[in-house]
Amino acid sequence: MRLTIAEETNEILAIIASQMYSGTYGSALQGKAMVAKDCCIEVIDSQVGIGKQMLLAIFALRWHIQELI
Repeated sequence: MRLTIAEETNEILAIIASQMYSGTYGSALQGKAMVAKDCCIEVIDSQVGIGKQMLLAIFALRWHIQELI
């Protein structure tokens, strides 16, 4: 049985390697479109946030920690 992240939570933040270097970004967008609409998924191209990438990572970590509390 395959368990997906969307079955465990309804909020996902994915910071993906830039679409300039990998097809992963496009795959992430396709996956987002396939998941049920009751799951909030944000896909961010790392190239777009290159100057703010650390802030995005910190935000994601804080978001995850708040979910655990």
